[in-house]
Amino acid sequence: MRFKGTSLFNPTIIFIAALAYLSAGFTPGGSWKIYRNQHLGFSLKFPGDLNAEEFPDGLMLVNNKLPGIDRNIIQVTNAAFSQPNSNDRGAEYFNLFRNARPGSVLRQADLGGGTFRKVENLTVDGYPAVKMIYDNPASDRSQHPDWVGRDLPPSYDMHVYIRKGEATWAIRSFASDKKTQDERTKTFEQIISTFKFS
Repeated sequence: MRFKGTSLFNPTIIFIAALAYLSAGFTPGGSWKIYRNQHLGFSLKFPGDLNAEEFPDGLMLVNNKLPGIDRNIIQVTNAAFSQPNSNDRGAEYFNLFRNARPGSVLRQADLGGGTFRKVENLTVDGYPAVKMIYDNPASDRSQHPDWVGRDLPPSYDMHVYIRKGEATWAIRSFASDKKTQDERTKTFEQIISTFKFS
């Protein structure tokens, strides 16, 4: 389409507009809350319809209007990949993910039955980070005999891993279906843009 000899579709103008939007940063509206954790040393902003529930190594943002496991929306932890009675493999997995090409599919038997797909490398508050999508259409219950009686839904999660010193942090958005994952992407990315270490 042209207007007086000028194309309305100009890649340079679109790129500059997108760059200006991204560099301006996201500023949540008045319905967002601020969460600060002095003990772990981080803060973030999140939608007002969610509630913050703390646990020893992080935070879970929950929607109490949803039933059961679906109420867990976003998790923040400084103990990504830590499992009881095992070594912390955070640096190993972070480097594996960070060094993979965007679009690569990674499967690790000890990370569950699903697959990780690399989206992109990024920085969060000045620290190296990597964004991944985790899909596990089947329940992990068969891999965890101690989960007898627990029926877990499929997982379609977005993860951002951040490496800060010796710790690998994870910010995860949970969903039990692909549609919900897609619907939560914008909010997840807005929360990531507000995450700060103190």
